[in-house]
Amino acid sequence: GHVGQTYELGGDQAISLADLAAIVGTAAGTTVTYVDLPEAEYATLLEGYGLPAAFVSMLADSDTGIARGHLRTDSGDLARLIGRPTQTVAEVVQVHVDALKAAV
Repeated sequence: GHVGQTYELGGDQAISLADLAAIVGTAAGTTVTYVDLPEAEYATLLEGYGLPAAFVSMLADSDTGIARGHLRTDSGDLARLIGRPTQTVAEVVQVHVDALKAAV
């Protein structure tokens, strides 16, 4: 029944990058701050790390698109396909932070 179907996969909870920084900080027990750089400033920063120009352009453009909501979906397709609600970002981050702490 999936032939020819298109699914928009995303979690049940939409969050911003600032929300993600706060979630990571809470899970890690430290302060994490998201700084939203203008596209040109972000590209300059990436270039400073030695990334190839074409890759820098793609990343900076993608970041701008994400900020405009281009990857946002509230279709519910993923939850329907897996037959349950998706995990929250906080739950997933906590699992990974705990695993990293256990490995150290």
